[in-house]
Amino acid sequence: MMRLGLLAASLVGLASCAAVQPPPRSVAADRFYAKYVEAAGIPVTSSPRVPDKALLAARSMAEGMLAHRPDLAQVLVRARLSHCSDGAR
Repeated sequence: MMRLGLLAASLVGLASCAAVQPPPRSVAADRFYAKYVEAAGIPVTSSPRVPDKALLAARSMAEGMLAHRPDLAQVLVRARLSHCSDGAR
């Protein structure tokens, strides 16, 4: 059952494989955050130092965690939650 859930989450991630882009003005991200993708409506931003692959992996993980809880995703979007990565080790 767990594998099926992971597969479903992976498919959701593949279905929303938008390219990494600069944050839109609507996100109001600090200038430090130069990269942007979205996970279930939640902004995922990073500094330019973070590889695109890592940013896409963060989005995939967030989508996986929310795959069975679209209600929670909606609450987080309404609360204007965002996830940011600065690339620090």
